[in-house]
Amino acid sequence: MKRTCSSTHKTHEIVQYLKTKFPLAYELFWSILLKLGGSIVLVINYLLDTAGAWFIENYHLKGQWPHIGGDHSQDFVSPPAKDVDVRMLEAQYGPDANETVDVLRHQSGESDEILVYLHGGGWLAANSAVLLHSVVPFVRNGYTVYSANYPLAPKHRFPGPLVSILRLLHWLRTERKIKSVQMLGDSAGGNLVTIAAALIENPQLYCEFTESVLPLGIDMRDWNFPTIKAVASAYGIMCQGEGWSNQLDTIGPIENSIGHFIYAFGMRMYRSRDNIFDNRFTLIDLYMRSPKSFCKMPPTFLFCGDKDHLSLSNQLAFESLRDMGADVRYTVYPGRHAFFGLPPSWIGKDAVRESSLPALIACLDFFKSAQKVNDLRNTVNLERIPLPY
Repeated sequence: MKRTCSSTHKTHEIVQYLKTKFPLAYELFWSILLKLGGSIVLVINYLLDTAGAWFIENYHLKGQWPHIGGDHSQDFVSPPAKDVDVRMLEAQYGPDANETVDVLRHQSGESDEILVYLHGGGWLAANSAVLLHSVVPFVRNGYTVYSANYPLAPKHRFPGPLVSILRLLHWLRTERKIKSVQMLGDSAGGNLVTIAAALIENPQLYCEFTESVLPLGIDMRDWNFPTIKAVASAYGIMCQGEGWSNQLDTIGPIENSIGHFIYAFGMRMYRSRDNIFDNRFTLIDLYMRSPKSFCKMPPTFLFCGDKDHLSLSNQLAFESLRDMGADVRYTVYPGRHAFFGLPPSWIGKDAVRESSLPALIACLDFFKSAQKVNDLRNTVNLERIPLPY
């Protein structure tokens, strides 16, 4: 999947020139920008954590105020949380105030099949609550969903969020006695689920990571985890290289440049200033820089939009895992970033038919192919879902 965009290459060349010729001015620019951007992110997160979570719990999941969020979920069930028991902030899995988990169960009872979901937001923003509408279909198809919050950057840079996710999995194994899980994440959440799965699947790599966080006062050497049966990533962050995010010919040069800027902003806010674990926090980092300790993955499904700046790095991750011998699949759908997590009413009927709904079905089929769910419900398909359009 080779794509080029000469206009964006030009932009990238200009950026590289400025970095080389005026390094102090370039870093000063970013320093000011990160401080301003960090303040804006704090305001956004405050609104999402208060008004956003309140609206989702009391209105959107109940199908009220449809002119704002729509009254259908990704599988077109109305209201979105129909037949689903939503327990917001059911438990705290760690010492940090943000280490909490929402639990979604079918009203007929809890399933033995567990899906762990991690929200996106560039490691900087959002929370579990505002994305719950995108995972309720999994509950209706045989899963109990643990949707986690985790500490966000820039206050909690790498490895903070990753340690929290590993702590969540340890908590599920030791406190909830859960022996196996499947994992789903979008964007930054896709990054976290894939890296967590890679660490758990590769003991030597996990040992390297635990040693790197010991100076931080975090002892993970005796942690136990459930078996990771499968992991799915929706437009996950797979590579740190800025060049991978600005070579799309499916969008214009301005959108390419904006996307590249946002991508670089998130990376600078998340990277460890102390170079913990050599800042190996993407799958491509592990593949390129840990060839002896990173040698296997659980079954993995990567999917992305063709107008998403992360599609190229997802293609690279797919090829890398395939070359490693992993059971991996990759699908590109028509759409931009976040097409899977946005409410159906926001993206339009064509996008729903061509991207978010097929992606949901493919994800369900992938999980159920990893291990059949012992449930009376069958796998959803396009013909059985009543489209409201």
